[in-house]
Amino acid sequence: VVLEKGIKAKLVKKDEKNMKLLGTSYTMSQDMGKAIDAWGEAARLSKEGDNYYRLAQALANEDRHKEAIVAYEQALDNDVKNKTNAYFWLGISQMQLERWDAASKSFREAAKDKDMEKSAKRYLKYIAGEKYRQEELRKMLEA
Repeated sequence: VVLEKGIKAKLVKKDEKNMKLLGTSYTMSQDMGKAIDAWGEAARLSKEGDNYYRLAQALANEDRHKEAIVAYEQALDNDVKNKTNAYFWLGISQMQLERWDAASKSFREAAKDKDMEKSAKRYLKYIAGEKYRQEELRKMLEA
């Protein structure tokens, strides 16, 4: 990418705007490793919620859910524009790590939005089933 070369050569300023452009470019080309670096730098430079959200999305796309959770939380702490989506995808990452209670809390927040209510409630139902299944399995193993 020309922009990346310009930044490395110090011909182009390494600021939030350029890091966002770089992050978008790498995300579109599915080069998630470089996208993560660019979005991380954009977030660091700006402390803007939407940059943390994009970083979280890239991390989750690479199954780096533990890191994605931190980035989603930073997005929410820094006034991400779409809190509903941030809560929903935070719940997905928490669910991937079997953090059922935290995921339920995130999905309940997402469900407050009419457009997300149905999907969030579907995941809440799934989590309840998983918790029940795991508890029953634990009881069987202890018997």
